Amino acid sequence: MNFNFMILGMLFAFFKITGQYLKLKIMTKRLVIIDDEETCRILYTHLLQNIPGVKIIAEFENAEQALVQIPEMKVDIVIVDYVLPGMSGIECAERLRKFPEIKVLLATGHESGYINSKLNGTQNFEIIQKDWSKRGLDRIEEFCKDTARRDF
Repeated sequence: MNFNFMILGMLFAFFKITGQYLKLKIMTKRLVIIDDEETCRILYTHLLQNIPGVKIIAEFENAEQALVQIPEMKVDIVIVDYVLPGMSGIECAERLRKFPEIKVLLATGHESGYINSKLNGTQNFEIIQKDWSKRGLDRIEEFCKDTARRDF
């Protein structure tokens, strides 16, 4: 018997006995959508539901609801609309700063220069133009794919 096969057999027996099997663990990034417009939430869901490594776990109509539940949800990615009823998307993103493991994408219909002037370069999130063009949708998808590929 070849020595390599004997070692391999012993390792297999060890993992079988201890109940541990060698397997590739694919980490799924858990995504939350915060947008007051149902149409936007539907578009995000349609765009992102089939991205490998990304799972949409919740949708919220406002930031207040989301901030109550997110700490209990083990979230990796949040897409938040800039204009929301009540708390703004920027304030929500700033509050999410206390969770450094969460990557935030702020989606806005405003020009990015306008948003950047409000932030003074202090943001802990990325900003994307919410224009629903092919280019804009591709950027959202790429942000989620890039985030999902991290830590593998």
